Amino acid sequence: MRLRPLLTALPLLLFTVPLPVFAQSAPTLEAAIDLASAQSAVSETLRADLNLDGSDETVLVFGDGCDGPACPWRLIGRFSDGSGWGVVAGGFGARTALIETSPSGHVIVSDGVILAWDGDRLLPYYDLLVYQDGRRGSSGEARELARLTTGPFRPMEMRVHEFDPHRTGELWRLILITNGPSGPDTPPDPGQEAFHLIGPDGTLRLSGASIGRPSVYADQDEAGALLRLVSVTGTGLLVESAR
Repeated sequence: MRLRPLLTALPLLLFTVPLPVFAQSAPTLEAAIDLASAQSAVSETLRADLNLDGSDETVLVFGDGCDGPACPWRLIGRFSDGSGWGVVAGGFGARTALIETSPSGHVIVSDGVILAWDGDRLLPYYDLLVYQDGRRGSSGEARELARLTTGPFRPMEMRVHEFDPHRTGELWRLILITNGPSGPDTPPDPGQEAFHLIGPDGTLRLSGASIGRPSVYADQDEAGALLRLVSVTGTGLLVESAR
């Protein structure tokens, strides 16, 4: 039997190229901020040198286009081709902030997801599995995954990460398929690999595909603890939530 993933929110795409409405170049950061601010009302302005190149970038949090407490935000920075300043990335979140890192630098934290700007791309940073290599799947896990999704699976093509995201003693498993099966679960992009998130109770919580391992973050909202998974796609970062 195939179980439906338990999603707590619609998928969100963090883009790393300018949206058409914001695709304007300005000669300075201040001019780019003025251009972006003219498109929508800004509720908060956050400023820091994110990629340590000696020039500040700015995160604008907008008050329009919100879905409940979650509102769009845009990163204003220098275009990597040297053509000027403008919107280089953005996302959507209820809580968006700049957090200082040690010994220097800042990252964007949006609803528990940590994002670093390298001057060209917005990338997930320092997730729960950063120090984990994972292990090979077992024969039992291959049979278990075949029952939950579509198989068959081979242990040698499974990489399993076990983790306790909320420090409750309950283990979750993120299973990466290094050579994805044919059928409906095959990732549409040949550069992506399938993954499956299994909860402590053995139910399938989320399935997806990512270029490289998806990044995993623990978060909390008004309904309680949840996980944010960030997949790398050909067009940006896909953020999905599961409990």
